[in-house]
Amino acid sequence: MVKLRSLVIENIKNVQYGVIDFQNKSDFINVTGIYGQNGSGKTAVVDVFEVLSALMKGESIPQHTKGIFNAIDQVGENAITLELEVPETYIIRYKVEFAASEPTGVQDVMVVKEELAYKPLESGSRYRYLLRYEYEGSNFDAEQPRHTGYLKSQRSIMGKDAVSVLTKTIIDDNRSFIFSKELGGFIYTSSKQDLSTLVEIYNVIQDFYQNLRIFTQELSSLNSSGVTPITINYQNRDSHVSYQGIIPMFLQSGGISINEELYSVYESTIDYLNEIVPIIIPDLRLEMEAGEIEIRNDGQKIRNVSFISNRAGKRFSLKHESEGIRKIISMLGFLVEVYNKENIIAVIDELDAGVFEYLLGELIEIFSESAKGQLIFTSHNLRVLEKLPSYKVVFSTASPTNRYIRLTGIKPSNNLRDIYLRGIQLGGHEEELYQGVSNSKIKRALRKAGIKLGE
Repeated sequence: MVKLRSLVIENIKNVQYGVIDFQNKSDFINVTGIYGQNGSGKTAVVDVFEVLSALMKGESIPQHTKGIFNAIDQVGENAITLELEVPETYIIRYKVEFAASEPTGVQDVMVVKEELAYKPLESGSRYRYLLRYEYEGSNFDAEQPRHTGYLKSQRSIMGKDAVSVLTKTIIDDNRSFIFSKELGGFIYTSSKQDLSTLVEIYNVIQDFYQNLRIFTQELSSLNSSGVTPITINYQNRDSHVSYQGIIPMFLQSGGISINEELYSVYESTIDYLNEIVPIIIPDLRLEMEAGEIEIRNDGQKIRNVSFISNRAGKRFSLKHESEGIRKIISMLGFLVEVYNKENIIAVIDELDAGVFEYLLGELIEIFSESAKGQLIFTSHNLRVLEKLPSYKVVFSTASPTNRYIRLTGIKPSNNLRDIYLRGIQLGGHEEELYQGVSNSKIKRALRKAGIKLGE
């Protein structure tokens, strides 16, 4: 089992520096809500987890996240530091730094420095570095790019020439050096016994990203375009078919053709959703109408399926349900997993979007009391502040150099929502929680915009 311990963000989007701890004293926090005004760095946390997940899998930095990095003269000031913990064993720290071009058009991004270290959970222990990588080549604007790198490790793994060849490859692909499949191949196939600790740490990292679930606004927005993305973790021991991730429910008229091999995946998904959907949304059950098996010219077996809402016997296409209901259905897979499995870490952007306020509060209270994994979410709905203790709430501030804080000195009997709103109006906390303007300025701006609109 691996738990999320802390996250540090430097110069990503509008976060110059921000730290979030996912521990309270010696206990891991099972629910962390991130609150703050629009544009205060909440979604940056979700973006960072997307980048980390891709790098650790040996994949390229996601194309849609390019643009979140700041172009700074000093190479490598964009940085992410992640701490993980294997309870009662050790802490793992991974730090990655990026260089980026100006975020206009398609932003160029490359990994320029990485550090992987660990320390035993013993009093007085220090971090022991397993791998350090640094890019020593030319920058983006070089007429004749030179890609060289330096790898330092406790034991010799790759020769200098091999490091240079791999450096060029990972720079071209926007990948991590330390978690590249090429370096992993060297490590896993090595016969050296002294690499056993590194192999063990690699396996922990693999457990982390395999159990990381991320629900972004890009996924949520699909609901408004006729597609409901469903989060699943499907395993069939009989057929040895497994599927973890997102499957789409296409909601266009006339249904959608799916491969026969996927039919059981959809069928199982509808089945597990109906264990909880009717409880959260009374009288609603999901159904899937399927046509006969057809065989295409290439021999592939397909079925036409349609997804149906059944409300107390009244049946209609799922596409006619509200966007909020389809958002809830989309997230349920990740929520069920993080509630039941202690190794799951679920990160959900704008959990409250389209969700009835009272229901949201009840769900968060249940997860706070009983979730076994770690749920991290962003939200604007202040109802949740009445349901969570103060140590489970992180506030994004108006200060880019101290972007995330927890309010201190809060008694269990205090209403966190009232304290937060009072802090916005009167201040009194270590950082300004809201950067607002007077009503008169807003009115004046609306009038000026109205005049220009009429020109």
